[in-house]
Amino acid sequence: MRLIVLLMFASVAAFGQAVGSSYYHWSDDGSNIYGSTTVEASMYIINPPPNVTHIYTAAFTLKGPKGATVNAVPVQISEGIYGTEWPVANAEISMANSGFYYLDTSDTAYCSYIEEDFFADNGTDWPIIPQPYIMPGGVADNYTYTNSFAVDSAGTMSIYGESLLCEGSCNQAEIQVYENDDPNVTIEAITSATDQQINVGYSIGSGATVGEHCLYVSTPYGVSNCGSYMIGDFSPTISSISSTSFVAGTSTPNVQISGQNFGTNCPRFAVTPALAGTSFTPTNCTDTVVTGTMNIDPSAVAGQDTVSLTAEGFNGQGFLPAQPGETQSATTTITVTLPPPPDQFNVSYMSYIPVDHVNGPDTCLYTAVPVGLIYKGDLNRGTFRTAESVLAVPDSRLYTNQSVQTGTTENYGFGSPVHPPNLSSADEDAKYNDCYLANAIGQASTSGMSVTVSFPGSHAATAGLSGSAGNPLVFLTGYPITWNMAVSLNDAAPSAPTAYVIASHTCYPAHTVTVNRTTIYSYQPPSNSLSYITGCLTGNGYIGPVTGNTYQVPTK
Repeated sequence: MRLIVLLMFASVAAFGQAVGSSYYHWSDDGSNIYGSTTVEASMYIINPPPNVTHIYTAAFTLKGPKGATVNAVPVQISEGIYGTEWPVANAEISMANSGFYYLDTSDTAYCSYIEEDFFADNGTDWPIIPQPYIMPGGVADNYTYTNSFAVDSAGTMSIYGESLLCEGSCNQAEIQVYENDDPNVTIEAITSATDQQINVGYSIGSGATVGEHCLYVSTPYGVSNCGSYMIGDFSPTISSISSTSFVAGTSTPNVQISGQNFGTNCPRFAVTPALAGTSFTPTNCTDTVVTGTMNIDPSAVAGQDTVSLTAEGFNGQGFLPAQPGETQSATTTITVTLPPPPDQFNVSYMSYIPVDHVNGPDTCLYTAVPVGLIYKGDLNRGTFRTAESVLAVPDSRLYTNQSVQTGTTENYGFGSPVHPPNLSSADEDAKYNDCYLANAIGQASTSGMSVTVSFPGSHAATAGLSGSAGNPLVFLTGYPITWNMAVSLNDAAPSAPTAYVIASHTCYPAHTVTVNRTTIYSYQPPSNSLSYITGCLTGNGYIGPVTGNTYQVPTK
């Protein structure tokens, strides 16, 4: 069928500086047009030249519902406006006329837009330039591609719309983008612009108000509508932690957790599994880095723990999501290891006869003939006269395994050694007290021996190994071996602990002190004669106190 549509023009006000006419609009743009429907169009006139009679014509192209172009015959709109009678800017111009347009279509005509529109004045085309328009949701962050922006962030945004560059008739320098409702939001210089898209930098301070904001595009042809966007808190993310491994029972300061969207209010932290002594305590907070102290409970087990951060927003506002789906929390993992066992020090003292045998001070009768007894020594036998030891742990202030011992004392009579110069198994006849070969065996009491440990400071211990033990086969008074060994241990550097001894002892027999199998003191008597031994064991030639050298010792 043939549809007759009546078009009528309405009146608008003139404004602006550029020469030409600007824009019209359909008041019922997008509506179906039926017979006898009145469609209004508005026209802006901008500073036309004076003293000229102006006759305007308008041509329109309408499109049908299926996109078919339907041409309409131009209609002339004429007003008798002369010279100074032309209104000044912002005055109203009344222009109206009607025309009939025949649309050859079997469907209802649909006025979607006017494809071509010009106004002619005495043969000169006047371009029609609309004011800028920002489409709904047309403000987007170029990093997240959303209409939401984070507090305390910076970047670039895109503004989408129409006539943003005056339909190509303006240059970029004539365009301004601004936001006037929050001093904490800064719209920076335009980086690029087309008629449909403007790219511009932005900076949103930590004091920005959370919620909906507006920005505007201004051109020589007007100011746009509000380009709305949201400012709020984005979900926090953790990108790294300066240390990921912690030892149970330790406190590690200056641990940095880095990421985004933490807020300026210090976040809350939790560590799971939850233990009383495990926590992360912030000492300094920014939107991207939180510095604090990581504490790990001494009873923590080795494995993976989860550190959870809960953002608290900015400037006391609390966490306010920029868009649905934003969450307050982010997590990362740390590794908890058990501390190495504290260094242990096995401190040992030993006295020994450093030769195969020595002459004793006593005799026995063999076939009524006096025989000088000889005493078995410890050379190459792994035996000793006296021995003490203790296990000390300075860092734990503990000690254990105290031990005091004496070795067996054996003397030999007539016929020994069978195979000179040394005693051998041939000297063991299993018959005692007969003054022939093996004569007697005994063992000294340990009652005069003691082991003590003290802890004079952190990472330090002193082991006192002292005592007195006599010859159990000599029925005379005196003749004891005596000693006093004060062994100082220092574990301040666990990888290189040290030890030294202050030693005092009789000048016979040999004396030695070891720490973790390292000898830190050794004394060898200058003589093994009976006269020297007798002199030493009756109080002559006592050694010490002597401060030994400091040795680095291995850890047990």
